[in-house]
Amino acid sequence: MARDDLYIVVPSSFRCPILLDVMKSPVSLCTGVTYDRANIQRWLDSGNNTCPATMQVLESKDLILNRNLQRLIQIWLDSVACRQLDAESVRNSVVVPSQNQVKLLVKHLDINCFLSLTKIICFARESEENREFLAKMDRFFSKVLDLMRNAKSGIKIV
Repeated sequence: MARDDLYIVVPSSFRCPILLDVMKSPVSLCTGVTYDRANIQRWLDSGNNTCPATMQVLESKDLILNRNLQRLIQIWLDSVACRQLDAESVRNSVVVPSQNQVKLLVKHLDINCFLSLTKIICFARESEENREFLAKMDRFFSKVLDLMRNAKSGIKIV
């Protein structure tokens, strides 16, 4: 694994200028500067009437949701999550299993569900043929549904 895989570079425009964290709800002030809603609201509730970035006096304290930036941040977060899942698979040395191995994984899905599901996902990502194999496999969907039905909220799968 390359050293670069250990770090996630956050685009600067996704960071709130106040706390420098990734914005959850980006809103813009009348100055055109975008902040995370919670951070700028705290700033304004503290009695400030200036833009923290420009120090301009605010003509209005209206907050305008920046939907485009919110969508871009969500797309970026989703891609980071996918890369982390892929990196986790590499770290765990998950290789694409054979059809026979997948049959065993599905059979014992309830025993070690996280590792089994990770390997099955790897198998499914490999090709359309593999996805069709899973779709035709006896009890595959019912096993996955049983697993989801029996999952208790708050359980951390290790």
